Amino acid sequence: MAAAKSADIIFLGPSFVSYALDRRTLEAAPQFDQLKIYNMAFVGLRGGEFSRRVINRWKIHPPLWVINADDQFVHFFSNDLNVTLGPQKMPIVAVERSRLRGYLTVVGRNLHWRIEDLVAAFKSGQFTQTGLYRNIANGDMGLDANPSYVAQGNKPMLSARDPNCHTTQAIIDYARTLLKEIGGRVVLTLVPHSQSCVQQADELAKALNLELVAPPFDGMTTVDGGGHLDRNGAERYTSFLVREIVKTEAFKQAFPNWFSATK
Repeated sequence: MAAAKSADIIFLGPSFVSYALDRRTLEAAPQFDQLKIYNMAFVGLRGGEFSRRVINRWKIHPPLWVINADDQFVHFFSNDLNVTLGPQKMPIVAVERSRLRGYLTVVGRNLHWRIEDLVAAFKSGQFTQTGLYRNIANGDMGLDANPSYVAQGNKPMLSARDPNCHTTQAIIDYARTLLKEIGGRVVLTLVPHSQSCVQQADELAKALNLELVAPPFDGMTTVDGGGHLDRNGAERYTSFLVREIVKTEAFKQAFPNWFSATK
């Protein structure tokens, strides 16, 4: 939370965002080299209600939010509080925990991870990561542990959804409430996957008077044939994003000093 609270730009969305942002591409972009960027996407959480509660609880207020306006299964702009992994859907247990139970859970998890590290060190002589962990400094997931993510020759993703899909008034109303609460400037994006719909994202952006940065869908390679981008796909998506986001009025208003320094 300390890293998130000090960030200049925070990304919100589900696991699609975790896989789509390539940190090396972000850091190499001259537009972003002086900005702190935090990836606050949550794996398995399609709705944004949990993000909203975390933001309010910890008073996170970056100058710029970049929000993935995705609507697969559940739209980000909804009050859904479930974990959705494939066809399985279950409530987020952390929401029901008391503050004390939450702290005890964190302590137990930290001890569990330390034991894992000790076992790994004993077996191999060095500390190794097991599982899929999150970097506390920037929010990135440790995706290099996934062989499919770093593999070469993955098949390109193709859009398989009827483009005639639309937003709803309920989504627009929730989005207006959330955006008013979190403050700051906002840019919408849409990470390509086989079921993404640009039409609904574009309608939502216009209804909210926001700018949308949506790269071309076809051609990006994925780890699973259409859901999550691999490293090559992430590099392509992130390159498009950093090139286009600096052109938005939201970025210019959030970081006016950056433009003064580059003139």
